[in-house]
Amino acid sequence: MTDVEKILFDGKYVRHYFDPKPGELIYHYTSLEAAKAILEGQSIWLSEYQKTNDASEFTFAKQRFRDEIAKLSTEYSSSSIDVYKERLKGFEDGQCMLIGSFTQNGDDLSQWERYADRASGCVIGFNAYWFWKYPGIRLHKVIYEDGYLKNLVEANLYMMDQAKKLFPQIPLELLATYFVFEQFCFKDHRFSSEQEIRMTRSVQINSNSDSGLDDGIMQLAKGKFPGPFAKPFEVKIRNGAYGQTRYISLPTIFRGSSAVRSIGFGPRCSPTDEQTFIETFKPMKRLKFWRSDIPLR
Repeated sequence: MTDVEKILFDGKYVRHYFDPKPGELIYHYTSLEAAKAILEGQSIWLSEYQKTNDASEFTFAKQRFRDEIAKLSTEYSSSSIDVYKERLKGFEDGQCMLIGSFTQNGDDLSQWERYADRASGCVIGFNAYWFWKYPGIRLHKVIYEDGYLKNLVEANLYMMDQAKKLFPQIPLELLATYFVFEQFCFKDHRFSSEQEIRMTRSVQINSNSDSGLDDGIMQLAKGKFPGPFAKPFEVKIRNGAYGQTRYISLPTIFRGSSAVRSIGFGPRCSPTDEQTFIETFKPMKRLKFWRSDIPLR
């Protein structure tokens, strides 16, 4: 067994896959005002990756993917490498990734401070399995290790070479496109304390639409699989923290079942605001409320 085969079969390659257990929660820190809008609107936003808080989003991983491909140029077939490089180069010309950021850490001081209105906001607990079981979006863990990225690129090239031999009917371009999406699983190691779980959906660039983006690719799957994400969503534009931001609104409720499971209030949250929020949303089924006990003034 080669080193790459060992990487594939011992699970090292799939650490960025996120397969939640039923009832497992992922968390989103935000202000009380934004949380109110999420609960009342029964939806969450996925926003274009260029407008996240990480200024190196995508470019960080893209350059490292290129570097690793260059190092492996003599070990794998030129056709696999050429297709991989072409898809890597052309991704931004034809598609845009929309992102929603969550975490596995529901009571983290740094995220209370940074994302929840300086700890006076809240954190929403979502049932990760609720999202995971429906096709149309992807959930994965963000990886902060360069060594894992190297293994991933090598494993991708290995699988493309094997697919060409064993399944010649599968276009290499299709595999390469899927692998290029995995660039969004990586971030600078200095963000590692966030333990991010990322929700993504790819949309097409369309200069004829008002937003310049089009979720029309989902027309191909419309009606072919169940769930709330099996239809195209309108790509809208809002004023975000980093300028005009394109986004889609994904539903958080389907056939009476809600993805929202808990609301945690920050250690600086006003008791009055907390109680008002609870009174407003306590009629929601299966919604639990709690307060962080981090001793923060």
